[in-house]
Amino acid sequence: MGHMTNDKKSYFIIEGIASTDAEDSFGEVINQKGIDLSLVQDNLVKINLEHGDEFPLPEMAVVGLITDAKIKKESLWIKGKIYFAHQYANTIYTQLRKNTGEIQLSVEMADCEYGDGKFSNIILRGQLTAVALTNNPANDETHVKLSKSVDDRGLNTLFSELKSLRNSLDSLQLRRQRKKRIIVKVLKVA
Repeated sequence: MGHMTNDKKSYFIIEGIASTDAEDSFGEVINQKGIDLSLVQDNLVKINLEHGDEFPLPEMAVVGLITDAKIKKESLWIKGKIYFAHQYANTIYTQLRKNTGEIQLSVEMADCEYGDGKFSNIILRGQLTAVALTNNPANDETHVKLSKSVDDRGLNTLFSELKSLRNSLDSLQLRRQRKKRIIVKVLKVA
């Protein structure tokens, strides 16, 4: 479930709600319709661990990439890949499979424009630059889960089963044709 192989990189797929219009623990409210998602299309929105806060270099916290994002019902829905090459990927995968809700999402944005230009707690606009997997989100309404998908082993099994089924059907059809020929020969002889 949720594991795929592509371009010689092994990864699993996640999806979830990364932001809502609820007031967060910092007292901020993000206008969801004001989130600029243009960097997602260019594969520039990374997935990191805890906003990189627990790593000597922020790049070390990057575990994946956001592949799709949409504003749905006053919330930001995301989908992305987590690469198994990262040292914590297996731990993340295991926790998400348990589906305990311990891991949530948090957004990182740049070029934010606030309601009155300085002190408003409402973020009118901003560009999505990263999404963090976190145990302590500012917005408790976020969540993440493994996305259902068919992995390469599953596809290979499916193709193998389809080939076997086709061979069985071909064999059955040949037997029916032989049976018809035998019946025709028997009728001609009788």
